[in-house]
Amino acid sequence: MLATKYDLAEISDEDAPCYALICRDMLFSMDDTSSTLPPTVTNLLQEFRDIFPAEIPPGLPPIRGIEHQIDFIPGASLPNRAANRTNPEETKEIQRQVQDLLNRGYVRESLSPCVVPIILAPKKDGSFRTCVDCRAINNITIRYRHPIPRLDDMLDELSGSIIFSKVDLRSGYHQIRMKLGDEWKTAFKTKFGLYEWLVMPFGLTNAPSTFMRLMNEVLFSFLGYVVTPQRIEVDEAKVHAIQSWPTPTSVQTNLNRRHAKWVEFIESFPYIIKHKKGKDNVIADALSRRYAMLSQLDYCIFGLDSIKRQYAVDTDFKDAFVNCKEGRTWNKFVLSDRYLFRANRLCILVGSVCLLLLQEAHGGGLMGHFGAKKTEDVLATHFFWPKMRRDVEGFMVMRNS
Repeated sequence: MLATKYDLAEISDEDAPCYALICRDMLFSMDDTSSTLPPTVTNLLQEFRDIFPAEIPPGLPPIRGIEHQIDFIPGASLPNRAANRTNPEETKEIQRQVQDLLNRGYVRESLSPCVVPIILAPKKDGSFRTCVDCRAINNITIRYRHPIPRLDDMLDELSGSIIFSKVDLRSGYHQIRMKLGDEWKTAFKTKFGLYEWLVMPFGLTNAPSTFMRLMNEVLFSFLGYVVTPQRIEVDEAKVHAIQSWPTPTSVQTNLNRRHAKWVEFIESFPYIIKHKKGKDNVIADALSRRYAMLSQLDYCIFGLDSIKRQYAVDTDFKDAFVNCKEGRTWNKFVLSDRYLFRANRLCILVGSVCLLLLQEAHGGGLMGHFGAKKTEDVLATHFFWPKMRRDVEGFMVMRNS
């Protein structure tokens, strides 16, 4: 929703009634305005009746000096995504909507080397909306941060205004032109050809900034408030929507003893939570758990407790042991329960324990007889010692001799 104000000299009395001109899907006919409206309001509606047509006229919007510009990150490779698979019914719907865009003059055929697919998004009424999958374009687009107007400043500017209009824009983005020469950066692919936008499409990373820039010049933005000549109030409908928001039922509010134990254990390490996307973010299968037994070796190897006393005199780890205090990191090292860890991997001193780990990682328990690379990967997941690769390769040579 967008709102703008009118300061009319004819209505300046603070005791005068406040009128709100709401234009949404033509709630009333311009030819049949209520006789209860004052002549000033009636004349205003008649003067701007061409602004609220039943359908947006076809053709491109005018050049207003604010067009959408796309700047790619220097050196970034241009995406060339294949069209998504669709059934015959979806293909016909895409073709129909693309043809409608062509008829309106919003898109044109393209030969762009930068192409992304389109998808069909279902609407509440059962129809479909064609959406451009702009994620690949947004990934290589330089972000611009246009300042958002401060709400306090906007409310202060309403002082003395008593007539307001609330305009529900239709396809507001499509009323903004693409910058000349940047149209090829918006190309999308269908089964029946390539097309590029001549107006600003939805989904581009900087589209809200461009839209805000234009609206700041044309309209006065106003969201979520009820304005009267006496005061400004929060819209009760929006407050009720938040208060009546249903409580999620799938959230676990209480941790059981097992979860609480793991949370306590994890919090003992310094870590950073990072999102894994794409093919890396998959559910663990049986093969990925093949060396789960190794995670128990931290405390189950006979004699492992003895390494606590040897860290202080070991050539590889004595500096880290001295500089680390309980729970404090030093060069990726951290001391927990007097065990030394490096990036959450237990530090192992060269000796019999190291040899036992090599044997277990290579062929012990459920392990197959892995090669040097796989054996090193298994070990490096849980343990650390300097020159691990050299020791793994030497162990493999010894095993094969």
